[in-house]
Amino acid sequence: ARVVLINLSAPKDADFDEPGLTDLVTERAGFADVLGREAGSRLHVVAHGTQPSDVLIRDLDAIAISLSALDQTYEWVVCGLPPGLDPAIVSAFASRTDGSVLVARENENEDLTLNAYQNLQDLGAQNIVVAVTPALDGDPLDRAA
Repeated sequence: ARVVLINLSAPKDADFDEPGLTDLVTERAGFADVLGREAGSRLHVVAHGTQPSDVLIRDLDAIAISLSALDQTYEWVVCGLPPGLDPAIVSAFASRTDGSVLVARENENEDLTLNAYQNLQDLGAQNIVVAVTPALDGDPLDRAA
């Protein structure tokens, strides 16, 4: 299947020097500039981008337009969103999905996971699955993969 990963879950030490979604929605880059290929696979990747996540709030319609364009090109559009992302941004993604996966750490407080689940529902996410991962350091998206 043709799959693209929009990865807004960048490691804490990332310097955001690669063009990505934030550049696409602010018209600093086009699709050809932001689409990359994961080494050794057919997976295409759209990185976070060089701009802070806050720029996504300024034009939520641009997120919808970008997701629609990717949806027409790929069979699967997978979005990796970090914890603590502005609810307006999460809603722009969640309301357009067929399903969502909430990644939780195994020793995380259950109330945090339940609250996150409820927040996803409130923001329009459907078919939410909770994946529990070992309590390790690093990116939850990488551990879930």
